[in-house]
Amino acid sequence: LAKSTVTSDAGVNMGTIVPASDWSLTTKTFFPWQAIVTWAPITGLAWLVCNFSMAQRLLAAKSERDAQKGLLAVAVLAVFYPLASFIVGCLMRIKMPGILPDEAFIMAIMEFVPTGLRGLLIAGLMAALLSTVDGMLTASSALFADDFYLRIIRKDAKPTELKKVVRIAEVLTIFLALALVPVFQASDSVMGFIQKCYAYVFGVVIAIYLIGMFTRRVAPRSGFIAMVSGVALTIVLDSFTDINFAYLGVFSSIVTVIIFFVSSIFEQKGTPATDLENLTVYTLSDAKGPWVGLKAWPGLWKWALALGVSWFAFSYGWESLMGHLAKL
Repeated sequence: LAKSTVTSDAGVNMGTIVPASDWSLTTKTFFPWQAIVTWAPITGLAWLVCNFSMAQRLLAAKSERDAQKGLLAVAVLAVFYPLASFIVGCLMRIKMPGILPDEAFIMAIMEFVPTGLRGLLIAGLMAALLSTVDGMLTASSALFADDFYLRIIRKDAKPTELKKVVRIAEVLTIFLALALVPVFQASDSVMGFIQKCYAYVFGVVIAIYLIGMFTRRVAPRSGFIAMVSGVALTIVLDSFTDINFAYLGVFSSIVTVIIFFVSSIFEQKGTPATDLENLTVYTLSDAKGPWVGLKAWPGLWKWALALGVSWFAFSYGWESLMGHLAKL
């Protein structure tokens, strides 16, 4: 692998895990380090803290400390999973230079994995896929039933009625996903399409989430205006410019925050401060400030710091090994 001069479609050397450098806002490089520094924290926070299916799993923990440990374990797996995918993708690009990116993993299983292990991997893949789809269906339908149907359409709906609404919403969501299949097929790659969709939504979502978590400013109309404006800006920029999807998400997040605070100046404040109790980090009854998570597990910051240092050490060791092998 280290001796190979094979590059990805973005022109990145596939013998290294160090991201390329590109300061251009219209870069064709999939993820230069400038985009990682600006966009990755936003999309990572959105995936971890604004993911309702993730929250459902964390709420099943025995305690807040167990939930924190589980989330930290997920963070470790989320780091090493792309590395494993990267290695498989590099090997497949070397073995089959003309292969499409979306076909690499399946072809690796079919061509290089023994029959018995192949079935086990496919079964695990299908189980993970079904678990993800099941969680997303449950989360999306539950959100629709609670936040729209129960609050707007029928405020006096009974549990049995809500159960039917949830099931109908799940079926409609499946048909909507099937209707988007032609859109997926028309894209250059599924991963590229997904990342662009993330840019449309994640920057706006995490901006509103952080505003609600760290401020006492109550301005629901301003929040709605900011969300709509942020998404609209992203769509317009994507339609009429060649700005990289990562920077689109960063711009939408910044614009959402600015529009919210500007609009909230003109919005009447009538919500009592007591209504915010336990909803922001500064109104919690049992802990104060942004370090509230350390109350349940004081050693959390040590583990997080150790894992971060370990990852940088691993990256340095990997690059040193690749450089040594390239000289052989």
